[in-house]
Amino acid sequence: THVIRSSPAFWRNTLSETKGDIAMYYWVVSLFGVLAVSAQNTGDVRLRGGETTNQGRVEIYYSGEWGTVCDDSWDLYNSNVVCRQLGYSSAFLYHTRAYYGQGVGRIWMDEVDCSGTESGLRYCSFPGWGVGDCSHSKDVGVYCTTSSTISGTVRLAGSTTSNEGRVEVYYSGQWGTVCDDGWDVDNARVVCRQLGYPGATTFRANAYYGQGTGNIWMDDVNCDGSETALSSCPFSGWDVSDCSHSEDVGVVCSTSGTVSDGDVRLVGGSSSYEGRVEVYHSGVWGTVCDDEFDNNEAEVVCRQLGYSTSQPKARGGAYYGQGSGTIWLDNVNCYGSESRLSHCNHNVWGSNDCGHGEDVGVECNDINLAVIIAISVTVPIVFIIIVVVTAVCVYLRYRRRGNMTATTVAYSGFQQPELQVSVGNKQTQPSSAAYPSPNSNTVTSHPGDCPPSYPMATGQAPAYPPQGNAHPFPHSGDAYPFGPQPGGVYSPPQPTGGYPPPS
Repeated sequence: THVIRSSPAFWRNTLSETKGDIAMYYWVVSLFGVLAVSAQNTGDVRLRGGETTNQGRVEIYYSGEWGTVCDDSWDLYNSNVVCRQLGYSSAFLYHTRAYYGQGVGRIWMDEVDCSGTESGLRYCSFPGWGVGDCSHSKDVGVYCTTSSTISGTVRLAGSTTSNEGRVEVYYSGQWGTVCDDGWDVDNARVVCRQLGYPGATTFRANAYYGQGTGNIWMDDVNCDGSETALSSCPFSGWDVSDCSHSEDVGVVCSTSGTVSDGDVRLVGGSSSYEGRVEVYHSGVWGTVCDDEFDNNEAEVVCRQLGYSTSQPKARGGAYYGQGSGTIWLDNVNCYGSESRLSHCNHNVWGSNDCGHGEDVGVECNDINLAVIIAISVTVPIVFIIIVVVTAVCVYLRYRRRGNMTATTVAYSGFQQPELQVSVGNKQTQPSSAAYPSPNSNTVTSHPGDCPPSYPMATGQAPAYPPQGNAHPFPHSGDAYPFGPQPGGVYSPPQPTGGYPPPS
């Protein structure tokens, strides 16, 4: 038997050693905690200042410290990249002008331009870390969605191409199929437009793309073709069906002119430049509530559609008729300079307190912006061409007149001929000229007439008498004043003593 004897000194030493071990353990744990907290990677992002963890001011980690991001050129594509980097499916919206409060420290990024496919914000295009002209009053924030799929969303499955496949619809937290009973091309068109395609080519019955699994959510669907979502069409009811998966329906969508998230259109108007505003999001067309919607927002819609932004009009109260399906946007607040309506501040997608009686409409100027640009570019070009051509013509004309071109010789009886020379724009011309009178060997003077002329070398006087056919009259065979001359040589009457030398 071993007896452990203790003494006050023994317990004091033991307790002292234990305190030292506890202190050492505490410092080791603290050190690991600090290292764990500080183990951030360049390009990590976080949200701060929001009421929930899925919203807030965007902050990014670089060079050992967190900094903010400027809202210059920020859009929904950038927001989607941030939200996916944080583990969310996408972004509902984003906020500019320090909506979630101003940050502190560095502003690491400015003029960010993402394509939307990047795995992290740092992979997007931007001028450089810490390069920018912003203050913290322009710190950007995002609001990420916490649900990856919205009830009524559709998709195509069972095909090797994205524009065709078995129709599946999301409801009650899971995907299910659609029965082909009563299915027609109008139903197919609604599915394809909901997916962002311009229309449907055809549909396939009897599980053409293979049998699905799970619930058959919809049966006896009867769309008129104008609906914005399949779930807006009449049908037997969710999960009410007498079908098996051997009747799963499929569609083939046309691929020309596809639609992108955030695209807008005008519906229900009497022309293409007016109507109820509908916006495309998450594969579904939906309407926009008229709360806070004014001409600034109308200007953005018109610009996005390519119309002139001159004097647009916002029309509330379902002016162009009530839409159906989801009301995607509410409390939209644009500056008026945005290129897309989805770039404006607004509530979370699908979050609203409106009914379709508040669907907003817009009337744009009927002059297409592309036409205005074409005219503004073409008219000055045409004007410049006209001016240049006119100037060249005038220049050539005056240059021709300005050359010393020819002399004219007048025969007045048997007197010394007179010489006419054109110099510059001035002409010296005798007051009277003498021509041989037709059918006569006499010479008749016609005051004020121009004497016949023929070209000669500049600065030279004509040679007399004319040699051969070189004379001021037409060639042999023409109607001479004296008639045709034998041998083709014209011999004018010779004065006594011949021609005097030229003066």
